[in-house]
Amino acid sequence: MEQKTWPSKVANFLKHADRNKEPPLTADEVNNEFFIMSACCVYLELMRQPSAEITAYFAFWAVKNCFLADIDPSVRPFCDQLLELSEPERYGACERYVRDAKSRDEADLLDKL
Repeated sequence: MEQKTWPSKVANFLKHADRNKEPPLTADEVNNEFFIMSACCVYLELMRQPSAEITAYFAFWAVKNCFLADIDPSVRPFCDQLLELSEPERYGACERYVRDAKSRDEADLLDKL
């Protein structure tokens, strides 16, 4: 992978954790948001289409960080729903989004049988 995909000390630590002789990382060395975004980018490079979980996470992140300009138009209606909710309510909305998407995917597979 290119350096931009595995950019951090955290990713490198986890990649080699089984044979790493260095001390564990401290909590202030870990930027979970950055690490999750990096993992999503790797997934998208490989799969070319986001999972329902990635879509929900990106929508949640975009709403939380007021970064809606570049969100995919197909996800914008969900972002608009999230905007109307408090942050704790957004967690539940994202969970429902993922469950509904997975139910639709499963129904689509059954229809193809």
